[in-house]
Amino acid sequence: MKDKYCEHCWPTKRKSHISTYFNYFSRTLQEKLSRIKLNLSNKLLQRVWTLLLDFLSLIKIVTFNSEPTTDLRNRSLIFWKEAKRRGFDVKQVKILGKKTNFFKFQRQYYEAIPLAINHNIDDKFRIKQLLKKEFPVPTGDCFISRKRGLKYGKKLGFPLVVKPRFGSLSAHATWNITNKEQLKQAIGLARQYQPGFMVEEYLEGSLFRATVLKDKVFVCKKEKANVTGDGESTIKQLIKNKNKNPYRGSTHQKNTTLHEIPINKRIVKNLKEQDLTLNSVPEKDKKVYLHQKIILAQGCDVIELTEEVPPVNKKLFRRAAEVLRADLVGFDFITPDISVPYHQQEFGIIEANSLPYADMHQYPSKGKSQPVAKTAWDKARK
Repeated sequence: MKDKYCEHCWPTKRKSHISTYFNYFSRTLQEKLSRIKLNLSNKLLQRVWTLLLDFLSLIKIVTFNSEPTTDLRNRSLIFWKEAKRRGFDVKQVKILGKKTNFFKFQRQYYEAIPLAINHNIDDKFRIKQLLKKEFPVPTGDCFISRKRGLKYGKKLGFPLVVKPRFGSLSAHATWNITNKEQLKQAIGLARQYQPGFMVEEYLEGSLFRATVLKDKVFVCKKEKANVTGDGESTIKQLIKNKNKNPYRGSTHQKNTTLHEIPINKRIVKNLKEQDLTLNSVPEKDKKVYLHQKIILAQGCDVIELTEEVPPVNKKLFRRAAEVLRADLVGFDFITPDISVPYHQQEFGIIEANSLPYADMHQYPSKGKSQPVAKTAWDKARK
């Protein structure tokens, strides 16, 4: 069944890129309108949206569901459960009988997480432009022209990263590009997804996520799907043993944060590049990485590290959120060691997410669970 879908978008089930092209043109038009001051404020848009849903509920186009279901992603479900625990009357919005990711609390509506969302921050190019004057971001630029992107990349110098301007889950992204031929292929891959693409420097280090809920910051490390050798078991056996963790759901299961590591052709290929197979027996304590993409649905690990983050780093993310005028934002960033102040090492914010998977901090694979849902409702009620 997987073969029916684009392998570079997987585990998103996408057969064509018509929708991603449409999204690109609609998002760039929105950006242009905002620059000439024709856009509505977030508060006004929220008000219009509220009035529209209220009107549609009167004529029964919009109805409400009062009980949580397994078809909610955990990033929404944990906030629903916390609301129910507090006795809040929160209802899921249904449009023409189809469940959505919108919810009603008292007289307001919210999407997934009960804090105001600014979708403009999902534009990777816009975020780089807004942050680069005050915050560490990788050097880079946005292009539509293959020729110009290639020329810029060669001038910037290798290694490089190429990724679509809009998008998530590393779809059609390529990193650690080390030569001109790889750069050509990476640009072609990104343009299959949408016309606009980013070319930027590749940063060494680990990938982290900082989730800002108003003045509260949570931080975790995201690590590629992996197994650690015991000196006796094959890689295939180690994967199966790791997948026995009851907190790891199946690839497309929604009501879970952690997922099983899928055994597929992609893993076989990645192992081959390391001169390994599924039947190889790693030596004791040797970590073997199985996927290139760091995606929850591909079985990545989440290590919660909020309590190890120095105050200066948390302050950096709070200030960045203020610049973006966002009560809620998830920052992906790369650095070697999160316990070291950002200005004392290589450090770069690579993108922002308007609707982050905040549940990672509450249900990590390792580390102390953080009260994300409780915090969000505390902040939303103020």
